[in-house]
Amino acid sequence: MLADAIMNDAPLSIIGGHMTVRTTVQIDDAIMVRVRKIIPRRGFSQFVNEALLARADAIEQERLDREMIEGYVATRADREELAHDWKVVDGESWPG
Repeated sequence: MLADAIMNDAPLSIIGGHMTVRTTVQIDDAIMVRVRKIIPRRGFSQFVNEALLARADAIEQERLDREMIEGYVATRADREELAHDWKVVDGESWPG
């Protein structure tokens, strides 16, 4: 992230111990009108940071969920074979 900012000559600053990068984005007018009604001007950057973080977290979680499902599907045959191998042991009487 820092490397990208430096390579792109983005203005950098440190706020509250965190490195920040000034960037330009295009936001639909209708979205800005809605956001300006609920977020004070001085809180806009924090709002954008929180919204981006929440969306990035959701995308990462969706990817992880997908990968876990793919992993379970890919190892289904192995698990079924293992369950079959242990079926004999599962049926034994254990001292109790």
